[in-house]
Amino acid sequence: MPRGIPNPKPEEVNPVIVAAAVEQIDKSKLIAMKLERHYVPKGKFEIVGYTKPEVKKKTATGDWKVVEAEEFIEGEACPPPFHGVGYPNKIWASTVIRVAEAEAREMQRLGIAARDFD
Repeated sequence: MPRGIPNPKPEEVNPVIVAAAVEQIDKSKLIAMKLERHYVPKGKFEIVGYTKPEVKKKTATGDWKVVEAEEFIEGEACPPPFHGVGYPNKIWASTVIRVAEAEAREMQRLGIAARDFD
């Protein structure tokens, strides 16, 4: 396929296979990492969750009011920053995932993820 033309038929992910792979993960050997950039994990991984930012709206008097407080959503990956991105295996930045120790070291070395988070 010529350069610059995206693959018209992206790979489809079978949810049954993904669910079976998640069940086989040994959780004791995985390290939690917070993604600083979008990333496609190389090996086995588990999604811990993400922090949903607070939503503020301006009132008629010009003051800012918090409509939705910041909260941690467990078991879900962060939604894409904009619609129309169809890469099935990509995990978006600010998601906390658990990966193998070797992959975690590589991610931290390359600046993809950090281990120091709240």
